[in-house]
Amino acid sequence: MSQFDRLCVERFLEWLKNKKDWWVVLEREGVESIRYYKRDFRFFRVYNRFDRQYVKRVIRRFRKVKYFAEEHSFVHIELTVKHEGSISESIKLLRKNWNRLRALLKKRLGHNYPFVDFIEPCKDGYPHLHILYFTKKFVITHEELSRWCEEHGLGYVVWLRRYWACGGYRKKPIYYFAKYLTKQYKKEKWSFGDFVFYACIWFLGCKTYTYSQKNLNYVKGSLKVGKYMF
Repeated sequence: MSQFDRLCVERFLEWLKNKKDWWVVLEREGVESIRYYKRDFRFFRVYNRFDRQYVKRVIRRFRKVKYFAEEHSFVHIELTVKHEGSISESIKLLRKNWNRLRALLKKRLGHNYPFVDFIEPCKDGYPHLHILYFTKKFVITHEELSRWCEEHGLGYVVWLRRYWACGGYRKKPIYYFAKYLTKQYKKEKWSFGDFVFYACIWFLGCKTYTYSQKNLNYVKGSLKVGKYMF
C-alpha cells in the first residue's frame, strides 16, 4: 500500500466516523403568508454510495440494463492489473486504458457500441474491470487483448467471452452486477483489501460503474412542481 493509499484510508475513516444523515430543505418561492404549509417545503435526504437505500435505488435502475442485456448480444471483457504498487494508481490506470480500448474498438468496428462496466476489488484490494460490450460483430482475440493490455501496463490475464441474445446462458454477467453493488454497503463483510479499495474509490471520486448514455439512458418521468429555493 502506497503513501497515497494510506492517506485515502485515513480520510475515509474520518469521513465514516463523522458521516451523519444530511437533508436538503427547499422552500417554495413566492410564499408570503405567515403560516407555512407542508406543500411549501420539499425535503430530500442526501445519500452516498455506501448507503443501503442508495444501492437499492441503483439496482432498480439496473433492471432496464438487465432487460437490454437479455435482448442483445454482447461480449464480456474483464481487464486486470498487476498486483503491485499503488491501488489508487491501479484504479486510474484501469479507467484510462478502458477509454483507450473503447477508442480502438470504435475505430476498428466503425461505431461506438453501447456498454456497461463495473469495477470490483480482488481480495487484496487491487481492482479488475468487468465490461459488457453490446455488439454482434467480432471484437478482438484473446491473445491480442492480452498483448494490448500488457503493452499499456495492465495485467496480462484477461477474460473474453461471447454471449448471444438467443443463447440459453442462465448465468449472464449482468446478473452479478447487483451482487457487486450490494457489497458496497456491507461494511461488516469487507476485508482489509476491500476497505483500501473503497477508500481509494471514495477519495478519487471514481464511479464503481458507468454505462453509455446514448443507448442505455434511463427514461425518467416528468413531474410538474412549483419553483423552490434553498
